[in-house]
Order: sequence, then structure tokens, then C-alpha cells
Amino acid sequence: MSFIFIFFSFILNSQDNVLSKLHSIVNDSAKCAFLVNEIEKETQAKVWLVYNNELQKIAEDGLKAKPHDKLYNAALASSKNNLGFYYESIGRKDSAMSLYFSALNIQLDINDYANAGVTANNLGYLAYNKGDFVLALKYYNKALKLTETSKNRPLEVTIHSNLAAYYHDLLDSTSAFLHTTKALEIRREIKDTFGLATSFNALATMYYVKGDRKRAYDYVQQSIKLGASVNRLQSLANAYTNLSSFYLKDKMYDSAIVYANKSIQLFMKLNDLQGLTISKKCLASIYFETKKVNEAKQNFQEAYNLSKELGNSKYLAACANYLAKLYYASGEHKKAYEYSRIYISFQDSLSALRYNELVKQKGALLNQIVKQDTTEIKTHDLASSSTISSDEPKGSFLTIALLIGCVILGLVVIILFYRNQKLKRST
Repeated sequence: MSFIFIFFSFILNSQDNVLSKLHSIVNDSAKCAFLVNEIEKETQAKVWLVYNNELQKIAEDGLKAKPHDKLYNAALASSKNNLGFYYESIGRKDSAMSLYFSALNIQLDINDYANAGVTANNLGYLAYNKGDFVLALKYYNKALKLTETSKNRPLEVTIHSNLAAYYHDLLDSTSAFLHTTKALEIRREIKDTFGLATSFNALATMYYVKGDRKRAYDYVQQSIKLGASVNRLQSLANAYTNLSSFYLKDKMYDSAIVYANKSIQLFMKLNDLQGLTISKKCLASIYFETKKVNEAKQNFQEAYNLSKELGNSKYLAACANYLAKLYYASGEHKKAYEYSRIYISFQDSLSALRYNELVKQKGALLNQIVKQDTTEIKTHDLASSSTISSDEPKGSFLTIALLIGCVILGLVVIILFYRNQKLKRST
């Protein structure tokens, strides 16, 4: 109890020191820069929320006197984006989305493309987790354009990685692979050693989907080795989950359980609820395949509850599908029906998007073929007419004259025929 008291006293003293230093700064520009830095460093959500409120207050007070001031607008947008991120983390998705939209509009108005890219990516990621795939793609692409304009290479990597995950869900392995390799290429350019472990893990997934299991296992092992060497616990946990899923698909269940549990321990240590959801689902799937019903049900339920808390529709639906099967098998049909509806609702929206994307791709391909054929026909006609007019001018006129003559002769024959018929009838 005394330890907890000392810990909270330390947090309060630290917070008071920051606020005291803030109030000693006279210039608003310096105040905003100071607060942005402190928010970036602070790990305690409740503390950085205090700093963020201060940032928002400075911005709003400044805008009353100078409505078009770039500094105050940038600070206000930053505070809104921060608050949106906080609301997203506690499951208030609609509030988060509203704040992101507001922040993005301000950033675009003042041509703050670097921060607009961050906010647009946040919007895309939030929409993706909510299951709104059309909106997700729109803002991922917008974020990519803004980031390329502002030359923010690390953010560009993040967006390419997010797009790879997006296309992977759409079963578009070609686009997913393209964005994964692009992320790896940029990480090598900017010498992002920490991030390489993430790219290796993503490439492992791509190769496994392509059916190249040897490369898949090689890349995931490289990811684990690199993650361990630089003490990158997040990358290590993700790679453990991935390796567990490979072992599960290859029916190597004992190894799958070992790595699923390793990832769960790390995600719990990191307090990463998103990662914990994925690893719990992976462990539950292993128990499902090995007919351990109670363990499967417990872990799917835990993963489902975490998905619900996070507002992650994708994993919510995946867990609901398995829970429906498990409850149906145990005779709990009402619960099975409820979970089935959740799964079907998500799959309907995803299937509709996949269908629309397929139609678009086929339409684009058809247009390309039609344009190509039309171009070839026009080129052929031009070549033919050029040949006739230059090489055989006399022959072309003679041919036309003969055709006209044949037509006139044919008309004369028809007229004479009908005249004779008329004469026969009259006689």
C-alpha cells in the first residue's frame, strides 16, 4: 500500500513540475512546443491528458484573438488528434472518428501535410478496425499521398504496412505483397533496424499465403532473431503469434501452443490489448482443432470480449464464428444464433467489398482490352488507307468505278424484271 502511495505521489510531483515549468514560459509558441514534447514522452494516459487539455486551452484562447493563426490551429489539431487516439484506445470509436475528422480538416486548411498524413492514417486504421473497408482505403490512400508530399518516410512505412494488411483481408495477395515489399525497401533506405523485424514478419505471412512455406518460416525466424537481438518485444510478440499460426495450419499443434503462449505473455507485459486479442484467438483456434472444447471456448470468449472492448469488428466476427459453432455443438442454440448473426453481418459487408473490388478490377481490365483493340483497329485502318492512297491510287479509283457500274447494272436488271412481270399480269 505504501508503494502505491509513493508511486502516485511521484506521478503528481512530476505532473506539477511540468505544469510549473509551463506557466513560467511566456511565449505561446514555446508553450505549445513544450507541451507537444511532454505529451510525446508521457506514458501515463491520465497525465498526458492533462497536458493535452493545456495544449487545447492555449490554442482555443489564441484563436479567439487570431482565428487564422497557423500556430494555434496546428496546436488545436494536434490536441484533437491526441484526444481521438485516447478515445479510440478506450473503445469510444465514434468520438475518436469525429475528432480525427475535425483535426484533419484543420491540418488541410493550414497546409500542414506532415501531421495531416498522421491523422488520415489514424482515420484509415480506425475505419479498418470498425469494419468500414471503403472508408479505410480512402483514408489510407489519402494518408499515403500526404506523407509522400511531406516526405515522412517512417510514416510512409506504417501506411504501406497498413495497406498490406488491408489487401490481405481482401484476398488480394498481389497488392498485399507489393505494399509489404515497399515497406521493407523504405526501412532499408532509412536504416530502420528495429522496423526490419516487423517487415520480415509481414513478408513471412505473404510467402505463407503464396504457398512458399520454406521462405515463410525463414522470414519469421529472421524476425524473431532480430527482434530478440535488439530487444524489440513488440516485434518479437507479433512474430511468435505468426509462427504459432503457421504451426497451427501445418497441424504441428504442440509447437503452435508453445509460441501462442509466448506471445500472450509478451503482449500482457506490453499491455497491448490488440496483440493479446490476436494471440488469444490463435491459442483458441489450436484448442478448437485439437478438440479441447472448454479451453477453446474460454479463449475465444476472452478474445471476443477484448475485440468488443477495442471495437475491432474483424476479430469480433472471427471469434463469433467459432463461438457459434462451439455453442451449437453443446446444444446452446440461442447463443449460437446470436454469435452467428454477428459473424454473418461482418462477412456480408466484407464479401460485398470484395465483390465490388473484383468488379472494378474486371471493368478496368475490360476497358484496357477495348482501348487496345480500338487502337489496333484504328492503326490498321490508317495503315491500309495510307497504303492505298500512296501505292495504288489508280487501282483504287478503278475498283470504285467498277462497283458503281455493278450497282447501276443490278438496278437496271431489277427494273426490267418487274416491268416484264407487270406486262405478263396485264396480258
